[in-house]
Amino acid sequence: MAAFSGSRSGDSPCPIITINWGPWGEAGMAKVGTKAYEQAVREGDTPLKTQTALRCLAASLRSAATSQQAACQFCACDVEWQQSQWKDLPILDLVTERQAPSLPGPAPAGEFNKSAPGIPSLEEFMANYTSQAWTRIKGKSLMKLGLDSLEIVQFRNQFNKHFGANVPLRVVAEPSQKIGDLVLALEPFVKGTGLAGG
Repeated sequence: MAAFSGSRSGDSPCPIITINWGPWGEAGMAKVGTKAYEQAVREGDTPLKTQTALRCLAASLRSAATSQQAACQFCACDVEWQQSQWKDLPILDLVTERQAPSLPGPAPAGEFNKSAPGIPSLEEFMANYTSQAWTRIKGKSLMKLGLDSLEIVQFRNQFNKHFGANVPLRVVAEPSQKIGDLVLALEPFVKGTGLAGG
């Protein structure tokens, strides 16, 4: 579902326009043919065509120009919300109808069980995420697997959502660490004994 929405608030000494962009499909990090493009599509976030994005920009400028408020914020994206990583956010009740979940949700922190049905082990999660067998990836680094900085952030977000964890970015941000070592570093967060932080 394509979305273009806006909100206006506050007072400022000059007009402020903020546009929260979805990925663009014809330029930049998420252009067609990149891993970021494929990941976005898997998550229901279809990268925008340049012409569509420019129409959204024009619409936001027109809307901001007629606004009585000094600050305007917009969102321009093409998202299948029920397929996206944001599908459980309450605000989506305003833009989409929810469907009953077909899969179990993330395990609450401290209640992770490797053998629980429907919840993969850390190794299985890593293998599924990279679409490779665990035995092939455990000795490789994130960099060797071809994950760039954007994909590492997306991985952390998916991991937190799936396991109900709160892993700081610094835990996964070292691209030279091996996947096997990363799993050991992530275990305390899955079991609810890791430190919180951003």
